[in-house]
Amino acid sequence: MSSNEHDARAHAMDRRTFIRAGAAATVTALSGVEVGCAAEPTLCTVTPTFQEGPFYVNTLTAGLKRRDVTEGMRGAPMLVRMTLLESQTCRPCANLPVDIWSTSPMGLYSAVDNSIVLRGGEDTTGTTYMRGHQFTDGDGVVEFETLFPGWYEVTPPHLHFTTQLPGERAYTWQFFIDDAFAEEVYTTVEPYAARGVHPVRTDSRTGYVRDALTVTPTGTATSPIIDVVVGIDMEALLERADEYDS
Repeated sequence: MSSNEHDARAHAMDRRTFIRAGAAATVTALSGVEVGCAAEPTLCTVTPTFQEGPFYVNTLTAGLKRRDVTEGMRGAPMLVRMTLLESQTCRPCANLPVDIWSTSPMGLYSAVDNSIVLRGGEDTTGTTYMRGHQFTDGDGVVEFETLFPGWYEVTPPHLHFTTQLPGERAYTWQFFIDDAFAEEVYTTVEPYAARGVHPVRTDSRTGYVRDALTVTPTGTATSPIIDVVVGIDMEALLERADEYDS
């Protein structure tokens, strides 16, 4: 394990210790499992809801429960660790299903006709790379092993997430990647370097959403880590993410 990975894991353990569960207030998730929020509060902020693009595929109904979503594809392996908190109380929420989806290193989504968004984009129907879901643990923590996302020409590099809640409601968000970090990956790591730098910059976004949803990974360009707290505003739940319709 590298020193960066060790530091990130140590940081996560410190945070988990800080928000360790006490008595619980619960609601029931779609799975029928109680979603627990620890009674001991900590500091948190709201992560804005944000959905852009037509390529969400519900991996709960598809049965893709897994930590590693790479399917052996070549690229920069990236650990994504998130701690989900209820923003009003700052309590970690357990047993929430979290869906992840992002592009391959070549900038293509699996399971969809990419030409809907990308001129000449490939139809990847029947594939499932970079998609999956897991449930948060007792501390509200969920981890995925994915690859650093490849760019495509209409938006900055990013990753998508959604969590489903009772009453057909959900919380959906994205994380955009800091330009300088993305450029290092795209110019020094294969197969990204064969395509070069991304043409649409994260910094071209404006306002609160850009500031709140832009992340700078730790680790290195060849092994990046995203380790963030996601504050879910339970009073601002939206309809579930729009599912891809072929």
